[in-house]
Amino acid sequence: DDYVSLGVSGLSAMKNTGTISAWFKLQTTSSAGVIFDTRVDTSNKIDINYHAGDNELRTTYKAGGTVNTAALTNIVENDGLWHHVCSTWDSSGNLKIYLDGTLKDTTSITGTFTGSLASAAIGYNNAAANYWIGNIDEVSIYNYELTAANVTTLYNDGLPYTVAADTGLIGWW
Repeated sequence: DDYVSLGVSGLSAMKNTGTISAWFKLQTTSSAGVIFDTRVDTSNKIDINYHAGDNELRTTYKAGGTVNTAALTNIVENDGLWHHVCSTWDSSGNLKIYLDGTLKDTTSITGTFTGSLASAAIGYNNAAANYWIGNIDEVSIYNYELTAANVTTLYNDGLPYTVAADTGLIGWW
C-alpha cells in the first residue's frame, strides 16, 4: 500500500501537451493498478494504469468527460522484468503509449480538458482507492510530447537515467 502523493504545482503545464515516463515491474494481480494519476475531477484526468480484467496497460486522457485511451496487451504481469512505459499527448490531439521504447498504440483525443489539477500520485488512484502491485521507479513528467526517438533513448539508457538536465521537465521521482 505504498504510494507517493505529489503536489500539483507546475503540473498544469502538462494539461494540453505532455509526457509521463516510468519504469515498472508488475506482480500478479486481479485488480487494476495505477502507475501515475493526476486529475481535476472525475471528468478530467491523465493516467497510466493496468487493467487486470482486460490484461491491458493503458494511458487515459479524460477530457470534459470524454475518455480517450491508448492501450497495449503485451504480457507484463508477473514476468519478473522491469519495463519502461511512456505516455505522450499533444495539442494536435494524439494520445500514444510506448512499451520498452516501441510505440504500441495511438488514438485521437476528443473533448476539452478543463479546470485546475487538484491531485497527483504515483502508485495510487485516489478516486478508485487502488494501489499499484509491484515496483515503480524513475517517473518523469514533461510539459511537451517526447518524440519516438526521445522515448527510445530513455528506454535504451536504462535504469537509472538522470533526466534532471532535460528541458521541459516538470518533475522526476
